[in-house]
Amino acid sequence: MAFVWSLEVVRSASVTVQSNTVLDSSGIYFVSYDGLVNVNSFEISGIITYNGYQYATWYNSNRYAMIGRRKLGATSWSTAQLSHQLSTNDSHNVVVVGISPQDGKIHVALDCHSTTMYYIVSVAGLATNPGSTSWTASQFGSTQTTLNGVSLGSQVTYPQFVLAANGNLQLSYRIGVSGNGQASIAEYNGSSWSVLGVWSSKSGTYTSTNGATSTARNLYIHGYTYKGSRLHSSGTWRETNSAVMCNGGGLTNHDTVYVYSDDSGRTWKNSGGSSVATTGSSTLVSVSSSNIIVDSLNADHGLMNQESQAVDSSGLPHIAISYVPGRFTQCVTSYQSARTSYGRAFHLYKNSSSVWTKYEIPYALNSVGRSQLVLDSRDNVWVVLPFVRVAVATKAGGYTDWTMAYDGTSTGLGAFGEVIVDKTRIQAGENVLSVMYQKSSSGSSSEVHVIDFTLNA
Repeated sequence: MAFVWSLEVVRSASVTVQSNTVLDSSGIYFVSYDGLVNVNSFEISGIITYNGYQYATWYNSNRYAMIGRRKLGATSWSTAQLSHQLSTNDSHNVVVVGISPQDGKIHVALDCHSTTMYYIVSVAGLATNPGSTSWTASQFGSTQTTLNGVSLGSQVTYPQFVLAANGNLQLSYRIGVSGNGQASIAEYNGSSWSVLGVWSSKSGTYTSTNGATSTARNLYIHGYTYKGSRLHSSGTWRETNSAVMCNGGGLTNHDTVYVYSDDSGRTWKNSGGSSVATTGSSTLVSVSSSNIIVDSLNADHGLMNQESQAVDSSGLPHIAISYVPGRFTQCVTSYQSARTSYGRAFHLYKNSSSVWTKYEIPYALNSVGRSQLVLDSRDNVWVVLPFVRVAVATKAGGYTDWTMAYDGTSTGLGAFGEVIVDKTRIQAGENVLSVMYQKSSSGSSSEVHVIDFTLNA
């Protein structure tokens, strides 16, 4: 893998603020696990676009799950309060949305952290003809603890919807707990849900650079992205044994791994095309799977889990990762303070020669939190750093010409660190980046916004 670092930039790309709309003037606000429940970066499907309309989910100050809808380009939202209230002040317990094209239903998954997941689904056709359907709570059913009778178990976290290449709606989620869990997939075929099974292993032995071993872990995924018929997923391992770190104040996350599937998540291959796993079998993506590591890093650098990924027009994966570079320290003793003071984001990608390349984005994180990565129609890479700071590097510039296209800090946006983005809108070829953020607050509620940027590059 090649590694490049430079501060030289060429200012050849920019953004234009198209609009900044308020989803909720009083969204629930509390900080837990360094994040907010309404805009936690791992929400792949907290805001999505389908059939000319955009949908977003969050919790209001009364703890109710909310879902909003607007026609693309509109400056106001129609909102509906759903039947479920947030059960606990835990930022893991996000609310996400997906749409099944076969029947036009809108699916909502929510409120779980190694607990039972809640699920709400709309009437058929609600997303099929949005311009002629009313947007009211009565269009959505009651809260369930199964997927219409299909149980996911009692230890579910990180539900995220994604539309598969075959038109089925898939749900990615973790079963188990941090450091001892597995990535799993369920699928809706337009009439019923089924569980495909787990595809990552929690077992095997990892030996750290300090000689300590760990025998249990979970794979935290950076994304679950279709390009054509190929499904791409990258992630990092989190070990259960804290002895793999140089200091107990760090994170046990290590290495960046990448796999892909050409059959909608049934079987998995490594970057070189060799088979490594079959979902629901005894052969899963594991810490010992061959040639899945695309960037090696031990557990001493505060490597963050669940960052971001995208796939370019040639089907090549691009990943955002972040950690504390070795030039600052070789042993992170407090991941919160070290990432805030010294953390950097990196652009990790597979180039046209099939070589994995990593480039440091030349701006400090100034935050514990994660960033979001998207690619425009010309394969330029845009990274939304904490506090809605939008950095860009162009394909023509070899992804080395980083510039800050928008700085939400200097413009006084007042955003809390992490944000979520509408990746489906970008993937559809529209060069508009929708960023959902929540304003920082000293109270128990604050405004939830969606700011739209036109990407000029």
